[in-house]
Amino acid sequence: MPIPPAPVISVGTLGAQATMAHVMALLKVFPSVGQARKNGWDKPITLGDHTLTKKRIRVRLVP
Repeated sequence: MPIPPAPVISVGTLGAQATMAHVMALLKVFPSVGQARKNGWDKPITLGDHTLTKKRIRVRLVP
């Protein structure tokens, strides 16, 4: 089964204090931001293409 095309998420819509945990919760990889933080996603947002192997999700983060 091929990976679907990567959605584009504008980081500006997430807010100034958003972390990668917010992105993971937005993509429904985790049920909440808190759960994503507990799993190690409390890092700053890095722009670019990301491939998440947990649920075979791709995402492109732009400014």
